[in-house]
Amino acid sequence: MIGMKLKELEEYIKKIDKVKPIRFLETYMKQIGDDFNEIPNEQLKIAEYFNKDLNELIERYAKKRIHKSIIINQMYNFIINFSRISAIESKAVSLGVDNKLYKTEMSFLFKGKK
Repeated sequence: MIGMKLKELEEYIKKIDKVKPIRFLETYMKQIGDDFNEIPNEQLKIAEYFNKDLNELIERYAKKRIHKSIIINQMYNFIINFSRISAIESKAVSLGVDNKLYKTEMSFLFKGKK
């Protein structure tokens, strides 16, 4: 049974890896947009602090004269990777696969994926 779930998870990972990153991000952002209806107000308040922290971080690197293109590229790469991992974890949860199990069993799929 778990083998079938891991196989389904593997197929899901292969499917999202075939999609261009920007297209995946666009689709995933629409998908998680629905989650905002269920997020408690406390979490949304924390998001305001997170946004402030991000702005301060970007300003700090801008003051170091890091080219905006580098900042944007790094942020883009981070959000693509973070979204990919989040999507995989969500799929694993929907399949009822314990994250400790799939991370151990599926670690080979994450190697070289950046």
